[in-house]
Amino acid sequence: MKILINATSARLGGGITVFKNLLPALVKADGGANEYVVAALADVVPALDPGNPRIRFEPLRGKGLGARLWWEQGGIRLRAMSEGADLIFSPANVGVIGSRTPQVLMFQNFAPYDASVVERASPAKRRRFRVLKWMGAASARNARRVVFISRFAEHAILPQLATSPVRSRCIYLGHDVAFSPMAAKRAGPVKQRLGLAGPYILSVSHFYHYKNFVELVRGFARAQPHLPRGVVLAIAGGEHEPEYAARVRATIREEGVESSVRLLGEVPYSDLPPLYAAASLFVFPSSCENFPNILVEGMASGVPTLASRIGPMPEIAGEGAAYFDPFDPDDIARVVLRVFGSAQEGATLCAAALSTVQRFSWDDTARQLLGVFHECVNEAKPATTGESVKDLFDAKAKTWTEKYAVQGSLRYRLRDFTTELVDRTPPPADVLDFGCGTGDLARELQRLGYHVRGTDVSDAMLTEARRASSQIAWTLLEADWQKLPFEDGQFRAIVASSVLEYVPHIEHVLGELRRVLADGGVLVATIPDTLHWVRRAEAVARPLTRVVSRAVRERSGRLSEYRAYLTASRNRFPKERWASLTSAAGLDLQLWRSTSSEKGGRAPLAMMVLKAKPLRT
Repeated sequence: MKILINATSARLGGGITVFKNLLPALVKADGGANEYVVAALADVVPALDPGNPRIRFEPLRGKGLGARLWWEQGGIRLRAMSEGADLIFSPANVGVIGSRTPQVLMFQNFAPYDASVVERASPAKRRRFRVLKWMGAASARNARRVVFISRFAEHAILPQLATSPVRSRCIYLGHDVAFSPMAAKRAGPVKQRLGLAGPYILSVSHFYHYKNFVELVRGFARAQPHLPRGVVLAIAGGEHEPEYAARVRATIREEGVESSVRLLGEVPYSDLPPLYAAASLFVFPSSCENFPNILVEGMASGVPTLASRIGPMPEIAGEGAAYFDPFDPDDIARVVLRVFGSAQEGATLCAAALSTVQRFSWDDTARQLLGVFHECVNEAKPATTGESVKDLFDAKAKTWTEKYAVQGSLRYRLRDFTTELVDRTPPPADVLDFGCGTGDLARELQRLGYHVRGTDVSDAMLTEARRASSQIAWTLLEADWQKLPFEDGQFRAIVASSVLEYVPHIEHVLGELRRVLADGGVLVATIPDTLHWVRRAEAVARPLTRVVSRAVRERSGRLSEYRAYLTASRNRFPKERWASLTSAAGLDLQLWRSTSSEKGGRAPLAMMVLKAKPLRT
């Protein structure tokens, strides 16, 4: 599958955390079957990119809600069509409304659906929440599956969406294994940078009014006289609601705890694990959460954890936290003093928390999400697969050789292949013609003295190839192309004439080609040249052909055939992308050049020559 991930919402905090952990987990769990295209704002791409060749980023320019809405509702819609995406995954409440591409929508932000949060917000924030709530509901109606990340959120949000419960799924997020008790060993330099010389009670969250830091400060002020001397309250987080941050500061002054409360600001993510692990207590007073990543991080760090009893916190933390009323400073003070003063209760909470967080694995999250993705794609009209490619070329088989011979391009293509192959692997040598079509290239190579084997997924193409030559071994491939019926290292060379662009699961197929290619052998292939004006025009035409009505396409056989070609030609990558994909498969890019046309100009094809890296010992 080709999955387009809508990451326009990833700006800070939990949004970044989810992508940093989920993207590698998806790649790990899918068995190499999928390609991921991530549309994200350009300034956050470096924070999200795990450097995997199967994850390609499309940087988007602009900032603010307006830019996000433009890219989400316009730019991503066009990219889904031009990329031939099988699925759009939108993990932050809002999807591409009205898109024809199957979608999975995940709800991460609970705030627009929490009446108490909306009521306490500023007028501008309330308007924003109303817009986001409406768009979330519209997105949910358009999505094939709606994913919630806690049962609490599912029960609270689903009735507000007017969508069928049959389409909803609950999938917990995972936890980053960097958060562990062992991280305390690295706490010294972090504490020194942050000015934390003695014991501290830690709370982590960006400043929003529903994080209840005002109540936490008041609770700490009431508990402080009964705490050991020198204990401070440290709050780490960016001040994203300046008015609320000002209220927190005013409360600190009112309570007279200026010397005992440290506002640390936004702490680098890499510093958070040791900061958590070295705390005496971790306190999470938020009253509005969906799946509280921060609470799980605190529990995983081996620190006694205290949490709000409102929302999904009891569902997620279970017996791994002590609970309080986040709106009652006296209750906060009571629970802080009780746990701080009891080593036994603290140890019990830590043990229960470390056991509980094992439920939350990004590998499990990825596996469950992939299952949902497959459900959606299987329900939809089948996207480009080996079968649709087979149908496309079965229909062209009778006229294939004649068409290209008349145009004159066949002669030039044969010349390009034989020139590159003879120079690197002279005959006689065993050669695989992968995607041989009607066998013109295979017959030319046989004439030069090579031992050739031809393969294709099209029965009709192979019928024409057998008719032209019975001396070559022709092999019909399975529709998914992912398992070649040949031994490891069987061929000294492989040729693939304008076939890799059509191959589903390209990473798997490249791996198979490398498997059957001998160490040091060469693979010569032609692929669409994305820099050529013809390919640029086709990139514009691809989404346009999708919006043409079915009735018009049926009346115009040529338009219908052209649309089928553009849909099937799915792997149109620039040189850098091909270099990354082939390198991951164990193939080193030796040459990249444009091919010549029958008119002496530049054809809309690029030729690449790849050499098999020595992988076997």
